[in-house]
Amino acid sequence: SKADWDAFARTLQSQGYAALAMDLRGYGASAKPEDWAKAPDDVRGAWQLLSSRPEVDPNRTAITGASIGANLALMVGGGQSRVNAVVALSPGLDFHGLNPSSAMKNFGQRPVFLVTSQDDAYSYNSVQTLAPLSISAETLYFKTAGHGTAMFSDPGLSPALIQRLNKNVRDLK
Repeated sequence: SKADWDAFARTLQSQGYAALAMDLRGYGASAKPEDWAKAPDDVRGAWQLLSSRPEVDPNRTAITGASIGANLALMVGGGQSRVNAVVALSPGLDFHGLNPSSAMKNFGQRPVFLVTSQDDAYSYNSVQTLAPLSISAETLYFKTAGHGTAMFSDPGLSPALIQRLNKNVRDLK
């Protein structure tokens, strides 16, 4: 749920970022049932809403997601040239029919950060398959950090993400 992102969102805000966390359909406070066919449009709509805010520079945005949200971040970010960077925590090759493989080639020089843990075998193997599909993909591997937002329990994750977002979003010239 979006509550899993609270601490990281506060960290982003302390760095001067505007951040929006959302519940995907069927999760957290959102209405049931899940509808994976509509999920890419939901994420795209959330990004467009945040990008349209007066305090947000629409030319300096990123999308971050975890687990199936990582797949959605890759799919939506790959299709939106104004998304400067994507951070994908524990993506998979196919979660509920959402496969980000074809979106990877759409990033060009825009950074894609694929983060996984070796103790999450499916995501670990997926990242090794996805990374070569984009010339701008960068990987970050943990040993025992778990899956998705559980990886925030590793004290190295948040600073690593902030460093990459600062370089590729906030500090753009």
